[in-house]
Amino acid sequence: MLRECSSSIAIVVKKDSRSALEIAERVYEKIKSLGGEAFLALESSVNPKLPIPKASLLERKPCKVIVIGGDGTFLRTVGILKEHTPTMMLVGAGRRCFYYDISANEALKYIKDFLHGRYVVQHYPYIAVEVNGISERGFINETVIAGDHMKVVRLEVSLGARKLYEVHGDGIIVATSSGSTAYSLSAGGPIVDQEFSGMIVVPLNPVQLNVRPVVTSLLKRIRVRVSRDTSCRPKLIVDGELYRELEPGSTVTFRFSGVTVR
Repeated sequence: MLRECSSSIAIVVKKDSRSALEIAERVYEKIKSLGGEAFLALESSVNPKLPIPKASLLERKPCKVIVIGGDGTFLRTVGILKEHTPTMMLVGAGRRCFYYDISANEALKYIKDFLHGRYVVQHYPYIAVEVNGISERGFINETVIAGDHMKVVRLEVSLGARKLYEVHGDGIIVATSSGSTAYSLSAGGPIVDQEFSGMIVVPLNPVQLNVRPVVTSLLKRIRVRVSRDTSCRPKLIVDGELYRELEPGSTVTFRFSGVTVR
């Protein structure tokens, strides 16, 4: 995949953030001064008068991306790129910057290193999501299957070929190790070392006392089936964004895609 990507660097900016746009302009000028090429991703939905060339991430498929914003901006970018895995430099300019290691004040200082490949790559497993056998958007943090209008949802959860348990409650979270300190933790899930390659299943407010969080191998497939006698259409929420509703009888499968977000 990386051999087919564009040499231009894509710049993704947090929506409706004036400070992020100002940083983007300075980053673009710095890249130009170093002899590089860059464009502003159309997916950023920013002012069209901004003096930076614009193009789509999906059309250009850049080898490198600079994300300026917070965790939400980063996770949305991952959702857009799906299994295309450019190297991403994250510049913190949002409220929550868990994944970011470069501040807005440091951005220009590291542009030259980023251009010339002088950096250490950290890998986050990209988890593929399939609904009834059809590939959907994946995630690196968590996916939630949640009941609608405070109604109890009934889910059957399997690990590989074995049934794990049934959940009668508000829903379920499937998270990665890096996502273990997000919604999963708030719902009573464990804190898992990011160096452990695994997935976590966390029931949301189950009525059964014996249904508890489970940590499993990244290589296991997790299947969640929505019971046909569920009285609502549960919502599928991927990395914090409502993705779609699920019909009773639907099966959602989670598996490691084989690629990592870099």
